[in-house]
Formats: sequence, structure tokens, C-alpha cells
Amino acid sequence: MPFAPSGSERGRNRCRWSGPASDSSGGFVEQDVISAQQELGAIADQVTNLVTTGALSSQNGNALIAKLNNAIVNLDSEKTIAGVNQLDAFINQTNAFLKSGKLDSIEAQTLITDIDLAIAAALANPI
Repeated sequence: MPFAPSGSERGRNRCRWSGPASDSSGGFVEQDVISAQQELGAIADQVTNLVTTGALSSQNGNALIAKLNNAIVNLDSEKTIAGVNQLDAFINQTNAFLKSGKLDSIEAQTLITDIDLAIAAALANPI
């Protein structure tokens, strides 16, 4: 069994798992596991921060947040593919903002990397 619950360590909607390390150290590795919806909430906070700091206009931030909210609604309704499609649209729009100079490459890549994590979580454990 690669990962086993480590007990009652729960907090802030995260569950801590631990299991044997994949290397020869004989130790254990721990990993926080969060749902796709929780990851999307964190990404919405990142977008809000980009708007607050002036790195992204309010209008463009709202467009991205709308896609995140739609994805969350779909995932909560067990419509995984529709949710992932919204996240793909988020990536496309983020890339468009990058190409048009509305986001810099670091900001865009950070958002896309985090969206990829949310997509993996959604597909790994459809809710």
C-alpha cells in the first residue's frame, strides 16, 4: 500500500498521508492531499492577488475567476469532464493573456502549473 492515513491529522480541509519512501532510505514520506475544488480556491486567491497588485486588470481577473467558479460548480455536481473543460478554457485564456502581454511568463506559468494540479486531482478522484 503506497500511502496510508497517518491518523487524525486533519486541518484546513487537508488530509495528511504518509507511506514508505520510494527510495532506499527506509523512511517515510508525507504529502498533503487536497481536492481539485480546494486547489481551485487557492488559484482564485492567486488571481485576486494579481488583480490587487495591478499585475492583471479587474476585468481579466474576473474572466479567469468565472472559469474557476464554473469548474467548481461542475466538479461539485459530479460533472468532471465539464469541469476539466472549464479548466482547459482557463489555460487557453491565461496563454492569451501571456501572448498579449497582460500577464508575464512567471505569473502565467504559475497559474497553468496549478491548474494542471487541479486537473490531475479531478481526474484521479472524480467527485
